[in-house]
Amino acid sequence: MTFKEFTDSVFLPWYQSQVKPNTYNRRVLYLKERLSIFNDKNLREVTKLEVQLLQSQLVSENLSGSYINLLFSLGGMIWVG
Repeated sequence: MTFKEFTDSVFLPWYQSQVKPNTYNRRVLYLKERLSIFNDKNLREVTKLEVQLLQSQLVSENLSGSYINLLFSLGGMIWVG
């Protein structure tokens, strides 16, 4: 199953039931914007190195630590799923 297939069919419906609508709407944008580089990859094929490189890229863009932590917390729920 690809990252996008899992995210759209399993994770996002579940996540929507766990948080308020405004929270969901904001965070789904984060996921779709920043984690889309993994969309075509099989979930099991996403490597730690790729995740670390994305994290380094986000840090180099001077994004806030809280934004990066939130993004990776959400991403982590997908990869663990």
